[in-house]
Amino acid sequence: MRFITLQKLLLIALLTLSSSVFSEYNWTGPYIGVTAGINRVETKDTIPLYTPSVIPDITSTNFAGGFKAGYNYQFNSKFLLGVEGNVIFTPGSKSDSLTGGSNSERYSVKQDRVFNVVAKAGYTFDKLLPYVKAGYSNTHLSDLDYFSLDPGYSDNTVAKKSNHSGYILGAGLDYAFKENIILGFDYSYTNYNDKSFVYGGPNTLEPETKSLLGSLSYKF
Repeated sequence: MRFITLQKLLLIALLTLSSSVFSEYNWTGPYIGVTAGINRVETKDTIPLYTPSVIPDITSTNFAGGFKAGYNYQFNSKFLLGVEGNVIFTPGSKSDSLTGGSNSERYSVKQDRVFNVVAKAGYTFDKLLPYVKAGYSNTHLSDLDYFSLDPGYSDNTVAKKSNHSGYILGAGLDYAFKENIILGFDYSYTNYNDKSFVYGGPNTLEPETKSLLGSLSYKF
């Protein structure tokens, strides 16, 4: 009788252990996190009064970091849908390019921050989650102005600022390192609408960004 009872206890223990070993990670739930990585902004600048009118792209590659929050829902088929918002700050991203004007004139652009809201779709492999994403993005540019290193250059323009809206596309991979700790890597391409300004003459900017970010998130 004791032998049968012991067999039952061993069987229950084995079933409990196997269920815990072979149960897959559940991605459903809200999460918050921090992000950090590399951001490259490329701005096309068109100055109709100059020849050529399109100057070399104003590019800058710099550190980027920020915060994110979102929610994932995992279906029984392992398919996953989610929504995520983030704010990315890009300190030190000021750059410039020669305009072709006199006195080695240059034009500067600085990207201050990026705000994104995206929809995500992925397929889970236990603790691994590859996904694609698409959505809306907005970026703020500042220090939009002409200048020159030539001391004889006379500049009476006033620096401008602008907000640009556009679309963001990307893909990423998340890994559930612990039950509530998620590590991730994410690539994004963003294209923004152009905006025109008037200094002594018209000037049109068309920015786009490419970023590669890592993230550390807490899932509730």
